[in-house]
Amino acid sequence: MEYGVEAVEEAIVQALAASQYSFRAVHYYLTSRKKPVTCQLEPEPGLPQVKPVDLHIYDQLLGGAAR
Repeated sequence: MEYGVEAVEEAIVQALAASQYSFRAVHYYLTSRKKPVTCQLEPEPGLPQVKPVDLHIYDQLLGGAAR
């Protein structure tokens, strides 16, 4: 068995809690557990970089006072 009884039972419980009653839902919960969650904090070299924008400028455009 690829996932184990406990993992399959947990996936079934998750699917039922979400009112999903199909094999595909159970399969989704089983396979989504195996994918690691990654968080990339460093920008990729070669990709365009987005500079932060001073949002107070937009307040001035709309007639509000900048703080």
